[in-house]
Amino acid sequence: MPEKIYRNLIIEKPKFTLLILVILLLSFGYFAKDFKLDASSDSLLLENDQDLKYLREVNARYGSKDFLVLTYTPKDELLEPNTIENLNNLKEDLTKLNWVNNVITILDVPLLKNNDDPVAERIKNFKTLSSEDVDKQRGFEEIINSPIYKEFIISKDGNTSGIIVYIKNDKKLSELISQKNSYLDKRDKGQLTSEEKKQYRKFLKNYDNYKKLYNQKNHQNINEIRNIIKQYKDTAKIHLGGIPMIADDMMTFIKNDIIVFGAGVFAFIVLTLWFIFRSLRWVFFPLLSCFFSVSIMIGLLGLFSWKVTVISSNFIALMLILTMAMNIHMSVRYLQFKKENPNISNNDAILWTSKRMFWPILYTVLTTICAFLSLIFSGIKPIIDFGWMMTVGLIVSLFITFTLLPAVLSILSKENLDYKGEKKSRITSLLSKVAQKNTKTIFTSASIVILVSIIGISKLEVENSFINYFDEKTEIYKGMKSLELNKHEIDLFFKDGKLALPSVEARANEYFVMTSPEQSSAMGKYNAKDQSVENLVKQTEVWGIKPRNSEQRCALDLLLRDSIKLVTLMGPAGTGKTLLALACGLRKVFDEGAYARILVSRPIVPLGRDIGYLPGTKEEKLFHWMQPIYDNLEFLCSSTGGESRETLQWVMDSQKIEMEAMTYIRGRSLPKVYLIIDEAQNLTPHEVKTIISRAGDGTKVILAGDPSQIDNPYLDKDSNGLTYTVGKFVNHEIYGHIYLDKTERSELAALAAEIL
Repeated sequence: MPEKIYRNLIIEKPKFTLLILVILLLSFGYFAKDFKLDASSDSLLLENDQDLKYLREVNARYGSKDFLVLTYTPKDELLEPNTIENLNNLKEDLTKLNWVNNVITILDVPLLKNNDDPVAERIKNFKTLSSEDVDKQRGFEEIINSPIYKEFIISKDGNTSGIIVYIKNDKKLSELISQKNSYLDKRDKGQLTSEEKKQYRKFLKNYDNYKKLYNQKNHQNINEIRNIIKQYKDTAKIHLGGIPMIADDMMTFIKNDIIVFGAGVFAFIVLTLWFIFRSLRWVFFPLLSCFFSVSIMIGLLGLFSWKVTVISSNFIALMLILTMAMNIHMSVRYLQFKKENPNISNNDAILWTSKRMFWPILYTVLTTICAFLSLIFSGIKPIIDFGWMMTVGLIVSLFITFTLLPAVLSILSKENLDYKGEKKSRITSLLSKVAQKNTKTIFTSASIVILVSIIGISKLEVENSFINYFDEKTEIYKGMKSLELNKHEIDLFFKDGKLALPSVEARANEYFVMTSPEQSSAMGKYNAKDQSVENLVKQTEVWGIKPRNSEQRCALDLLLRDSIKLVTLMGPAGTGKTLLALACGLRKVFDEGAYARILVSRPIVPLGRDIGYLPGTKEEKLFHWMQPIYDNLEFLCSSTGGESRETLQWVMDSQKIEMEAMTYIRGRSLPKVYLIIDEAQNLTPHEVKTIISRAGDGTKVILAGDPSQIDNPYLDKDSNGLTYTVGKFVNHEIYGHIYLDKTERSELAALAAEIL
């Protein structure tokens, strides 16, 4: 009976079937206008989530304000008159925006220790950094040492200030949210009447429409503030943050993902279909099914106000692939049957194909649906929605495959469906022979793979951090990462000098910047033996050099630890790699006597054209290649407080520092040497192996360089010896690595490293 109905309705009356499908397409296509994207925080939580209910109660009781956060790092010092003027101008420009309520900067912070008046008087008539008669230096020190303001509105180093931009409250949206919450509370308690349910559905439509307008307005606001920030890029480095910005960017990302992945999958489908069929009509038929399936599904999403989130943004790409697969199976089986039975009627061939392919495709769809339906038990709203969305989408694709394609095939005449015959696939034939001849081997191998996969499945970890949705700019191992702890754990770390972290995954000698919600912070090095984070080596100054940032602190710690025998320092020009290595070498050799001497070497690879033969002795020839080392030595000697020339001469006369070219290092054994290899990115992996293998008992090796500045024409950022070393030694306990990304040489050097 079903076979007879299918034949009469779909195959015998294809035009009627196509008419119905076109009506469905146009009907659901109309609702496609209501298709919505949602990147708000509400889309991430279930409406009956207890934490969400608590948040609603808190917001209702105390109110809440949306705000944006800017980090402001001026090119000059924060207390410079130009900086204060620029900061005031930026505040004025931000305040002029009609959607901004008020702006708070470091210049608005009340100063209570700026004079010696009674406390009551100081509170009554408090001053700020923008006040004319204020001692700005004293005020700045008050702010940076304040437990309230430190690392909140100003960074620990005093170089970066925070700016809070409060956004005007949208009264209508607040009223709509309050009304929505009221409906939801009644619904959860089962108190909604049938009339109220109708009102709620009508309300949701109005709510979504206004929310759409609000999101568009928010997008315009974000663009406006970014345009203002661009005007100050020459005077300061400014970054924008805050929930409204994140939500807007996420919306943009979702739209881009749909377009990029959708276009990519479409191109893939076209190429695949052409490769299989080598005929335009057989490329067109599956594409037509894909178009109908996706269009109807988008219409369904719009009809039921089913919003697409970050999680479900790629459902279109998945639907296209799955619909194409169904259509390819149908089309190939139809063409094969027509080839084997040339005298059979077209309608009989279509019916036979549909009967043969229905159950295999149905089972495939059902198993796939089961996979997606498993997502509904996750307890996370966007994942649940994605599971249901793909389930409905697969049902739509199944329906379209067994209605549209047979109807189209039935309408077309036999002459229009001529098929030259499929070419015998060499790959298929080869795989068939291998399978027939090696059955036991294949079965055994498959069993092993399954067992290994089961072990691997048990070690899978869930990453639910949405911050990782954003682009990761750093492609290499940096040697340090952030870790959020509670204040009690950080207090224990300061008290005991170490903190056990058995559950944290880290590499040997990796550094952690530990922070807590209570604004406390600490830095430590991971000890792989006892799975703990330990204090850094106490650092004051090393030959007049003090670390200027967290990366330099970590680098100094690595360089001063005798237990770490190999250190790699990466980073752009001017980050202090060579200077830090030399300073620590001078301390270890001259002050502590931990090593017999310093040996500095660098590859003989020129920048640009080689100047050719250099006359003179070996030392005279090397002088020009080693000039950067002499420059750093001279700077260090001048930083100690004495006469730089005399100190430098004393260092060189001690014969405890030696300059050597890479050419002469093979065959040497270097015991108790502090070995510094500068510009190591110009070395091959083989050369690095040769150098490190020269290390004798008690020797420490430091490789410094920048993979983005390679002068060797036969190397790149991935194949050079420095990068190669990082990859090979990364998990060894006698090795440490730090990537320094902040140029400290000069303002010009920092700008060049950033923009060139």
